[in-house]
Amino acid sequence: MAICAFEAKDLEGLAERLTQHGHPVHWDEGVPGVRRFYTWDPFGNRLEFMDQAFASPVDGLER
Repeated sequence: MAICAFEAKDLEGLAERLTQHGHPVHWDEGVPGVRRFYTWDPFGNRLEFMDQAFASPVDGLER
């Protein structure tokens, strides 16, 4: 299974800021050992964010 998400260094801080600005976050424990949450943008797109420590590089792409 592939996970496509934005990486964040301070996941809790990001979740707090999003919530403060009216974008509720939903923590997702669907992938064991991976810390992530999702929210929606104003256009209804689901956006996923994950802790940078759990992200793995994609073959052929540099970080």
